[in-house]
Amino acid sequence: MLNEAVDPNAKDGLWAGLWKDIIGPQYVEIAFEAARKADPNARLFYNDFNEWKPQKREAIYALVKKLKSKGLIDGIGMQQHANLFEPSASELNTTISRFAELGVEIHVTELDVEVNRNGQYTELTSALNQKIAQRYKELLDIYLKHAGQITAVMTFNVTDASSWLRYHPNAHLTWPLLFDAQGHPRLAFWAIAKR
Repeated sequence: MLNEAVDPNAKDGLWAGLWKDIIGPQYVEIAFEAARKADPNARLFYNDFNEWKPQKREAIYALVKKLKSKGLIDGIGMQQHANLFEPSASELNTTISRFAELGVEIHVTELDVEVNRNGQYTELTSALNQKIAQRYKELLDIYLKHAGQITAVMTFNVTDASSWLRYHPNAHLTWPLLFDAQGHPRLAFWAIAKR
């Protein structure tokens, strides 16, 4: 899996960095060629965040289309670092449908739902817990609508205690996953488990 290379604002569509500086923008294709050669049976994916934003979606689409035409890629990983409002159901549906046009597998990766980035909540209230559960249900409904195109859904960690979001962009309380800090299932878990 190649991760987070696309920058839709760059002239060549790729983030600046050492790989690009040393090898050039063809480093992405070279990486996929090397991986394919090392293991012809491996499933090769390109994985990125904010893929639901139109400009980035189209940049990822173009990259994957090019790699697929050369037999170098099998799928796209869509990092789903969501919150209660973004991505919208419409934005997510559009993105999944667009990527499905490529005929590649789609994996939902790094799924979590940030609910307290600005630290406005000091505790998980019943109302907030319900909102988180509803958001997970909404996301799962969209993924199920695209079953067959989406072949995997993975959260970004298991319990709230180990979530990266507790420290991003600074330390704060948050409840982004399906299991609380003690490993007990929350309402969000039951909202999708009963599907």
